[in-house]
Amino acid sequence: MPFSGVVSVIIILLLAATPCLSQASFIVTDKASSLKLIGRGDGPDVEFIGSVQLSGRFVARRQQYNEQAPYLDLTFYPDGKSARLLPRYRSDGPVNDLTISNSKKAGPMLFDVDTIEKVLNQELPGATVAATATIRNYRMGVSCDQHWRSADLVSISSRQQVAALPQENTRVGC
Repeated sequence: MPFSGVVSVIIILLLAATPCLSQASFIVTDKASSLKLIGRGDGPDVEFIGSVQLSGRFVARRQQYNEQAPYLDLTFYPDGKSARLLPRYRSDGPVNDLTISNSKKAGPMLFDVDTIEKVLNQELPGATVAATATIRNYRMGVSCDQHWRSADLVSISSRQQVAALPQENTRVGC
């Protein structure tokens, strides 16, 4: 086999092996975390096992797609100390937000039923509360050229006063 053929075979083997060997090296935390990488989900998505306690602000908004029933969309904005515990791609800065996947179960942990109904009925543009919470089933990936993160809310250990969000004219999404 000529020299160029050997080099081509080596390059192909290296390219094929690189994703398997380097996935974990592209994911970092700024502080030791109990969230551990367990593998790939669909496409470029990755999943983590374990739970971690975080502090920050939860925001609840009404979301509706097409003719489906409206639902409560929950986003968590970690404080600086908590953001350091969350895995991220090495090329990204600290985690600024993550979607709460189990919003139907998590909403009542954070907000009273009356507040949730007012958000869903558009009597309030949204609600926010600062809290310390435990999350698990952390996932992250890329879609619409945006990096996303999500997790399930497990419990709340402390929370502050709920406040209404000011009216906005912005649209979230791709």
